[in-house]
Amino acid sequence: IDLDIVVLELQWLADMFKALITFQNKWVKNGEVLRSDLVHVWKEDQIDENMKLLKAFDMAIPKIEEGKWIIPCMLNEKRKGAVDFSK
Repeated sequence: IDLDIVVLELQWLADMFKALITFQNKWVKNGEVLRSDLVHVWKEDQIDENMKLLKAFDMAIPKIEEGKWIIPCMLNEKRKGAVDFSK
């Protein structure tokens, strides 16, 4: 992934990750989140760049099905190792 970004405030990066990767949100279900639900987490104009960062750190994986992302650390134990990325 080609990222043209320099993070000067590491706390900003940690807060951005924490905003999505928490067990307090209701939008990530069984390790999956819809792009349309990410407006509950970030502003619309921040979503694509933030997801690009999460992808660069292997914290989010886009599914073939447009608009869905897998958040591996939030998969329940039954789904780990058995994720179908083609749907």
